[in-house]
Amino acid sequence: EIDAVVQAAGKRALIKVVVDLGALTEEERIKVALLAKMAGADFLKIAATTRPTGVNAQDMNFFRQVVGAEMGLKADGGIKDYSSAKAVIAGGGTTIGASGSIKIVKNA
Repeated sequence: EIDAVVQAAGKRALIKVVVDLGALTEEERIKVALLAKMAGADFLKIAATTRPTGVNAQDMNFFRQVVGAEMGLKADGGIKDYSSAKAVIAGGGTTIGASGSIKIVKNA
């Protein structure tokens, strides 16, 4: 299915594939990440919507090791301050989704 979406979008849109950390095992996370990469998706969105703890640097580093440097990684969930934002970027994240983005930037 990812392949079909990537082909249909062509270069007209960026394609993000969501990996929900709380819903998948480590093996399933790897499989989804590799399928997204092979299909040509632009980003993996690493989400912590069903996990009690947010996305962290270790999560981002894990996915960076799986997909390599050419794919974008978006951290989404649990990033509430500048230090956690900085940590997920240091771990390999390229973008951040945070409801408190303005507060994070103001306190940087």
